[in-house]
Amino acid sequence: MSRAAESLYLTQSAVSQQVANLEARLGLRLLERAGRRVRLTEAGSTIAAAAETAILAAEAVSEAARRLGTLESGSLLIGASPTAAANHLPALLAGFIALHPQVRIKVVTENTPRLAALVAGGTLDCAVIEGATGHEELVERLLQEDEVIVVVAAGHPLAGMARVGPAELAQHRYVGREPGAILEDLAEEILGDRYEATQKIELGHLDAVRAAVLAGLGYAVLPRISIAGALADGRLVELPIPVRRRWISAIRRRSTAGATLEEFWRLLPPAPLIKA
Repeated sequence: MSRAAESLYLTQSAVSQQVANLEARLGLRLLERAGRRVRLTEAGSTIAAAAETAILAAEAVSEAARRLGTLESGSLLIGASPTAAANHLPALLAGFIALHPQVRIKVVTENTPRLAALVAGGTLDCAVIEGATGHEELVERLLQEDEVIVVVAAGHPLAGMARVGPAELAQHRYVGREPGAILEDLAEEILGDRYEATQKIELGHLDAVRAAVLAGLGYAVLPRISIAGALADGRLVELPIPVRRRWISAIRRRSTAGATLEEFWRLLPPAPLIKA
């Protein structure tokens, strides 16, 4: 008892009183005297083991909180539209991972409307998207402007034409994404009446659209950044149709989040926050 008092910086009488109070509260005798010595009863041994387990659990909670606070652990569930996942998100993650290599990261690739719904509903921490979301409860940070152009394969009949109008486009297939994809909204803006008038090949992913155009299956509306290599080496040709510009941006909920998301958001390129 005296050694316990010394380790707790208390008097022996104070420790004895605390033990008596605990015994009264539990309705158990925890200590018994054997001559000049004090030892645990059977009930005392059981309670002591349980108390040690509880102390270790509390210390584990404190350690977990410390690790999360210092980003020695934690996770980030982030969404990305196809264009963002292939061309914009990797550089953002590289900077984050270099500073916080222990954080677990999972990326979910979907179109922008679906990602906005998942972030707003709390399924995703944040997302990097193309275009606007229409969700007022989300905060958006502009990251980079992106150009969307109309292209065909170098050997396609439309390649090299000085003027491409509705009559010329109507003779060829349009290769596009699924309805609801932001890229299709832009395609409709760019092509106007030609968008509905032409035959379509619908593909579910940006890479599939690019591959189909390279194979000469038709014309497509694609982000310039996603086909820069094919344009540079002449495999794809840009048609003389006005380009559209859009923003690649990051979105999140307005409420304060955990340390992992807050740190990822802090490391994004600086830009004004606007309503999504």
